[in-house]
Amino acid sequence: MLAFAYLALFQPDRSPLAFDFILPKRSVTIGRPFNFKVRVTNRTSASIRVVPRGVGATDLRSPLVAFACRRLGSSEWIDLDEHPTCGNTNPVNLSEFVEIEPRKFIELQGWIHWNPKLIEKLSGNAGNYELRLTYRTDAPIDKWIGGPLPPLLHEQRKSEVQAAFDLVPKGVFVTNRSHIRFLAPQLDKPQRSGVANSKTLPAGSLK
Repeated sequence: MLAFAYLALFQPDRSPLAFDFILPKRSVTIGRPFNFKVRVTNRTSASIRVVPRGVGATDLRSPLVAFACRRLGSSEWIDLDEHPTCGNTNPVNLSEFVEIEPRKFIELQGWIHWNPKLIEKLSGNAGNYELRLTYRTDAPIDKWIGGPLPPLLHEQRKSEVQAAFDLVPKGVFVTNRSHIRFLAPQLDKPQRSGVANSKTLPAGSLK
């Protein structure tokens, strides 16, 4: 059994996985949702497994995901994740460990739970920003099970997914930084009172 044990923050050229943050649009109005994709490519010579769905950036169940942005030229990243309020998660299933063959890719989806309203943190600060997503697989297997399950079921589920878990590259993976321009909301211009509906009447007429 081939097991991966990468336990570091990878440099892009040495990472077993390549994560690409893809933006269909390069500008968006502040407060409005926008679409993006995250593509993960297997750069190794062997088949691996990844879990493309999860529960976001909380520590309820791995893999852990963090979605953030920062103004160009700034060192401060702003968290854009939506954190679930429930203390439970669905237990992981073996089918969630998706195989990626060498030099092939899949698109991550489902677990990117971010809240468009959090873009309002940038209100009044329209401008050019960069976005990134961090994907963490370095937690021990017990953190991947979810639930919580009763102890006996927890151990049973862990045994079911252990072989697939061993094929997941372990580490902290960061996407490329994708640039986007946040635009200030456009306010509708108010009509001047009494102007839009007025008309000239002939002298001496009353209507």
